[in-house]
Amino acid sequence: MAIGLTLFVGSSGGVFAQKFRDQAKALCATRYPDSYSLQKLCYDNEMDGMRFVAVQAEQSAEYEKMATHCMARYQKGAGFYQWSLVKLCFENEIDAYKALNP
Repeated sequence: MAIGLTLFVGSSGGVFAQKFRDQAKALCATRYPDSYSLQKLCYDNEMDGMRFVAVQAEQSAEYEKMATHCMARYQKGAGFYQWSLVKLCFENEIDAYKALNP
């Protein structure tokens, strides 16, 4: 699974990034149908998660493996991820890895 900056650029010139943005908007609109401010907060958290995973997964093969694990854990359908939870999982994996490999 190619992760990293492919999330933003993709082989199709940003098509994947737009797909993930659209999915995040739909997730947040469904979760908070009556509050645009909560939709925006939710969307910002999802985009922050996606950016974090993209950047950190590029750091090493081990980090990419962790990102893949977390993405599989929080995949909510074909090609749909809950990025805020992927980020939380990934941060926990990174912390544990660093604790075990000082």
